[in-house]
Amino acid sequence: MDKASQNVSRNVHLSLLSSRSAKVLFVVIFTALHMLLTVLFFLVSFSLVMGSADDAKPLSLMGEVIYALSKILQWPVIVPLGQVDFLREVLPVYSGVFILLLNSLVWSFVFLGLVLGLARSRQVINRATSRK
Repeated sequence: MDKASQNVSRNVHLSLLSSRSAKVLFVVIFTALHMLLTVLFFLVSFSLVMGSADDAKPLSLMGEVIYALSKILQWPVIVPLGQVDFLREVLPVYSGVFILLLNSLVWSFVFLGLVLGLARSRQVINRATSRK
């Protein structure tokens, strides 16, 4: 691959999230996937923990990994906001879904910021190396 086609390829990859609609689509897809994975890992880890509590056996290594992944996906919003009684009074039925949505949105915005930051730093590095 010659140098010109490499530059075009880099610019295409960097410009994928340059439009507002692409960023919104990224946030929507990432949020939905994060919500799905959070619920899935929570249910599986809950089942594993309850099963090991019934048998009085410690969790297997795979159970420990799934439990840790569930805790990571629930961080930083679900556990603190899940303990707020005011939310349960204001949103009695939907408080869990609302908290899950907030948590997934935090994750998606942070991840989008990381991706855009890395793309910008890569652009700066490419400009600096192309001038030499």
